[in-house]
Formats: sequence, structure tokens, C-alpha cells
Amino acid sequence: MKFISNLKRAASNKDGVALLHLGIILMIIGLLIVFGIKALGPLLQREKHIDTKDIINAGIDAVAGFAVTNGRIPTVAEFANIARNPKDIWGNDLVYIPDPGLTSGDPICDRNTTDTHVQNCGGDASCASPSAIIDNVAFVIVSGGDNFNMQTNVASSTINTYDYDLIGIDDYASGLNRPENYSDIVLWMELSELKARVGCGTGIKIINSSLPYGVVTNAYNVFVYAEGGVLFADGADSDPDEDYRWCVQEDPQAGLNILCDGNLVSSVSCSWDEVTSTETGTWQSCTSIQVSGTPTQVSTMYIPVYVRDDDNNIANKTFPLSIIPLPGLHICTEYRVWNSMGNKKDFMLDGACLQVNDGDEVTTDGTRTLSQNEVIYQYGTSNGNCNNQQLLATYNQAILTDINADCCIGFTPNDPPDYTIFEDSNCVAAGDPCEATGINVLNSTGSNVRFKIQPGVNCSDWGSGVGNSVNAGNTLKTYGTSGACNSQTCSKGYTDLRSYDIDNGCDIEITNLGSCSFSDN
Repeated sequence: MKFISNLKRAASNKDGVALLHLGIILMIIGLLIVFGIKALGPLLQREKHIDTKDIINAGIDAVAGFAVTNGRIPTVAEFANIARNPKDIWGNDLVYIPDPGLTSGDPICDRNTTDTHVQNCGGDASCASPSAIIDNVAFVIVSGGDNFNMQTNVASSTINTYDYDLIGIDDYASGLNRPENYSDIVLWMELSELKARVGCGTGIKIINSSLPYGVVTNAYNVFVYAEGGVLFADGADSDPDEDYRWCVQEDPQAGLNILCDGNLVSSVSCSWDEVTSTETGTWQSCTSIQVSGTPTQVSTMYIPVYVRDDDNNIANKTFPLSIIPLPGLHICTEYRVWNSMGNKKDFMLDGACLQVNDGDEVTTDGTRTLSQNEVIYQYGTSNGNCNNQQLLATYNQAILTDINADCCIGFTPNDPPDYTIFEDSNCVAAGDPCEATGINVLNSTGSNVRFKIQPGVNCSDWGSGVGNSVNAGNTLKTYGTSGACNSQTCSKGYTDLRSYDIDNGCDIEITNLGSCSFSDN
């Protein structure tokens, strides 16, 4: 305040004008530095995660190289000496978890199973129903991540992994009991890949060490290759090279496809029966498979890949694929949160249990928002008792979820208990001038339209030249039939409709029913 007062006094005389201008420039530079550092933090954090993954992959290669020479994998004590860098990017020791049966005893080529498993627990802190289980793991390497807190149970033969930033995780039995948001980075090698690296019998192997990160809403295009074995003669694919048979036991998230020469190759299960010479699942012939498309949400998925040669040898590897937020991550100081679960639910906010109807705001009309170090809990009940917690939303999760940078997110149902938060098409950005009145949509199609506004308006006639108001939390649906509302032609949530309102006048028009076309009015 003293600095501002001095500037005002300087501005009262001619000689002080230059000082005033200089002061304003210094203040602007200061603000740019502050906000620039704030935005830079998540970018640096992400780069450190990528660097640590590269360090772990180098450690995996070192263990495989040791196995080629020695016919076994190194012990924990030996790992520190063979790893090019036994520490993660934050300076903490990597934790190496070998399967005990592979560090001594029978040679690797004589082993068909191990006692080590990796489970993907997703957003379920109890891991009651893991979404993926990878058996016959040769070894695992773990970094404690950016919170300097190892949260993985490294003493167990079953290694649990969780969604990044899941709250309240501490499986590590040693040290302090410190449940925190999950940040461990876990990578592994399966026995089948290790045997291929060592050169056991089959000779066929998948040569990719890992899949690179994808970025949400950005095009993704990565090939997975194999080598060795007895290749099939070139088939009907587009290149002249000899082929393998491929199968992928995964249906990836919306926007991504797994292709073999342009043909979808994802399957519920992949297996080969040598006795009956029968394939189970969708197998395709090509030189390599392709993971491509444009991912639509931040997530981590597991992709089991199988490849077979003409001598009926099979290699497989499970790739974790992480989709991360856009570079230049937007950060809102607070987020508005909406219930889009499909029905009324209980939410815990500041210790108070709230009953929130479907389509209504959880954060009490923008006056109480989700800010840093805060959590909103969602429950299976809707009676105001807040029993059977199903999901929680943290501030960091909101940052990752808010793809369109409008500072609002929504709880959206998936298969319980794995409810999750996604970008919500019906939420309202802070400061929206149309929140109080809604968006007035004028029927400019030149004919009557059958429509619904849900929740609120059942199937009704919408006359030409007539406007209807769509409020926050509502969805406008139009139909191509007279009488009953059948043959839906269009469905737009409040935020979708709001995007057409260029002049912020809170009114737009529908101009073509068949193509679902809107414009500013």
C-alpha cells in the first residue's frame, strides 16, 4: 500500500508520470511471474514423471541383460550395482521386486509360471474387484513418486496399482503409516517377455519396452512390433512383408482403436489351442499392430498384446497406457461440481451431508467450491445419511478432469463401485451470465418440432418461431416424428448450447433439425 501511495503522489506532478508508468510495468511483470510459476509447476511435475519412467525402463533393460548372461535375474542387492541409475528423478531409491523363484534355482527357460502378480485396482482403494490382473510377472520396479512416500506393498507377491491421485493409499508395510494421494510409478516385465529376451526356445518376442504417454484430445499413433520366430507368408495386408498373427485382449477407451492393417483387433480373450489348432478371440495377420486415434479422457489402461508365429509359438506383454492432460495444464483456483449420476445422491461437503438431485449443483450454487486440499465425497444413499461411500473428488482430480478449462466438473456413473468424475456437459462455469435465466433457444427450423427438456418438460410441441429456455443441468432433446417423441435427432446439454452464444446474450436458435445445427441469435 505504501508503494501505491508513493505512485499516486508521483502521478500528481509531471516529473512523476514516468515513475508511475515504471511502477505499473513492474507490477504487471510481477503478476506474470507469479502466475507463470503457478502454471509451470504441473508441467515440471509431468516431465519428472516421464523422466522417472525412462529411468525405470532402463532398469528393466539392465535386469533383462543380467538374465541373458547369468540365466537368472539379479537379487535385490545386485540390482543397485547393475542399474544405470538406481534412483528416481527426485533422488529416492527405486524399489526392485524380483520373483524369488527366478533369482536362483531352475534356469529361466525351464520356468512357465511365477508367484508374482500385478493388479490394477483403479479407483477402488480396497481393491476388492481389480479391473486387470497380470500373472506370471518376472519382476517389478517401483518409484515412490513425487510425494516421497512409497505406497506400494513391496513385500507382497501381489502388487496393487491405483489411479493416480487416489486418496488414502498406503500399502507399504514399513515406515510410518502415511496414507496419501497415490503417486507411485510401477512398471514390470512378464515371464514370457523375459524368456524371449533370454532366447528361450521360441525366439519370438514383442520388442517395444513400453507405450509412450498419450495426451487427451491430441492424435495418438504408436506401432507395436515383434521379431524372431517363424513368420507367416505375406497375407492379404497392404504391405509385402511376412506377417505375424496378433490379438489384443482389451477394448480401449473411446477415441482409441487397436488396428492390424486397418482392421480392429481388440478382443474379449486371446488364446491358442495347440491340440486343436484353434484360435480364441479376434486374431489378425499383419506385420505390426497400431494403437491410434484421439483419446477423450485422462486415464490409465492396461493393454495385453499377444503375437503368434507360424510354428505356433506365442509371446505376450501387457502395456500400461497413460493418457495425460493437455500441455499447458489449466489450473482453476476453485471448481464447481455437479451431480450427473442419473438420480439423487448424498454428498459430503465440509462435514455436512447433502441430498443433491440429478442435474443439480453439489457445490451449493457456486458459493462453496472445491479448492486445494479439499475433498467432496459421494455416497450410494440418497436419504441424507451419507452411507456407503462410492467416490471422492479431490482438487487435483478436478485439474486432470477439467479438459475444456471451464472450472467445473461432474460426477458421472460407470459400473459401481468404480464411479468416476468426467467433464460434465451440463455444468456451469463460474461467472456465467446466463446461469440465472438459462439459454433461450428459438425454433428457426420453419416447422413445428417435438421436443423434451430433461428434467422438466415432457414430450411437447415446439412451434416455429417460439423460444424455450434451457437451464443449467438440463438437456434439450428434439425428435423427427409427430405425436410421440420417437426418432431422436438431437441432444444438447446446457454447456453445449451455451457454446453457440457468442455474444453472451443468452439466446440462440436451432436452424436445422436433421443436422442438429445451432447458431447465435
